[in-house]
Amino acid sequence: MDQPDSLEDWVAIKNAPFYDDKTSSVKLNFHIAWNEIEGKIAITARDRNRTVQSDASYIYTGVFTFNEIRAAHEQLCLIYPSLGPYLPEMPEEPQGLWAYIYTQAAPNNEICELIETYLNIVLQTCGSQLLISTFFEEHSYEEYFENISELKKKKFEESIYNAEEELKNALFLREGAINLLDMLEVYKHEDAAMLKLNIALAELYNYELQPFLDIREVSKSHLREAKGQIDNTELGEKRKEDYRRALKDWQEHYANALDNIQDVYLKYYKITVRNIKEMRERILEDKKQFGKTAFELDAQERLNRINEDFCLEKLQLLQMKHQKAQQELDKVKQEIVSVEESAQASTILDDLEQKAYHCQAKLFDVKLNILSEQENVDKQKLEVRKREIKVAAEVEEFYDAVEDTEELSSDDEGPIKKKSNDPKVVEYQSSLSALYKRRAKLRNKRDYLIRSKHLEVKLKQDEIITFDKHHAIQKKRDESKEKKATKKSFIDEERKKALERLKKYKMVQK
Repeated sequence: MDQPDSLEDWVAIKNAPFYDDKTSSVKLNFHIAWNEIEGKIAITARDRNRTVQSDASYIYTGVFTFNEIRAAHEQLCLIYPSLGPYLPEMPEEPQGLWAYIYTQAAPNNEICELIETYLNIVLQTCGSQLLISTFFEEHSYEEYFENISELKKKKFEESIYNAEEELKNALFLREGAINLLDMLEVYKHEDAAMLKLNIALAELYNYELQPFLDIREVSKSHLREAKGQIDNTELGEKRKEDYRRALKDWQEHYANALDNIQDVYLKYYKITVRNIKEMRERILEDKKQFGKTAFELDAQERLNRINEDFCLEKLQLLQMKHQKAQQELDKVKQEIVSVEESAQASTILDDLEQKAYHCQAKLFDVKLNILSEQENVDKQKLEVRKREIKVAAEVEEFYDAVEDTEELSSDDEGPIKKKSNDPKVVEYQSSLSALYKRRAKLRNKRDYLIRSKHLEVKLKQDEIITFDKHHAIQKKRDESKEKKATKKSFIDEERKKALERLKKYKMVQK
């Protein structure tokens, strides 16, 4: 059944739908003239606040018969009746068959001036938005209606605001609490306000979440269809190619929907964790103020509940962070698979593998944080259960009144501490033991990942050093060979020159 204040199937009219304060300061210049070709009044309106006169976005033009101007005036008078007497007297136009026989004679300039004066009055009275929409634009009913989605969101935001104000009022009462008994009354008001705030927050974020949930489901449906048709042997290659393109598009829609869903969840749980954290800090201050003994007697149960809620809410936030980190890792893996062979492929892969490493390391850290928070939850439950057992034991254990303390036997000196056989205590201790094992395995995996990455980086660095060293040696060898070759060439050249000189010398001797 719909809520009494549901907005379903309602149409909401804007408050003052024909008034826009953004355009109330707009100043228009009007130019009125008679158009001989059309046989009508030509009206041009230009925004004089604009310095660029050639901008067509702020120039409005139209041609009107006198009857059309009268009709526009009647529409404006329905909204602003005060405009009634300001429309000037205008010539009567031929009606019906006479309009085809007689043409409208050109009016005198005085009519154009009167119409300009009238339009300036309309501008001052109605504002530019209504004037422009009446004379120059086609009407759309949508512009006069409120956006139902925005109205719903405003309604949820208003509920949050009211709950926050109620919480502020409850916290204000703390200043007048002079003892723990007074503070217990404040706690009732604070808890009621916090409950309303949590409900209001859940309603708002569920509303913001719904469109992305719908897109996710629609995308999944289209993905199933596209995958099925791609494998359909009866379809031709061209049709399959269309489904491959559709598959790619819907995969993007699906991924975007998941990202948005995670963002909404993260935003919501960050707020709820912050609210409970502040609530917890307040009650811990009260514990210091009113003393441990009195507090544990009257308010410890509330603190236990807040501690458990705080841990559980942080767990939810960490779970969302885990999902977000997993999605980031999946995206990077998909990018790695999609890398095409090219000259830059090796560099691209190195960058993506580095990104994947950071995503995986982040994922391990979030998982460890989750286990730590689960440990806190179990420890809280175990502590509460042990306290309950202790209180129950103290209630059951009593002594009859005796006149002489020597009558008490040594067996009555106190209970012997034994290992608890309480099923809940055993359950929580077993859960903690399992958590410790899982955390140890997870830390080993994370450490192995880090060591492997460091080793990989070191091996690459060693390869670069080895290559550079080998290159330097080879370069020296090449330089030595080149030097020897140059020297040999020089010696041969000098020897050749010497032989030529000797030949010349011998020829001279003869």
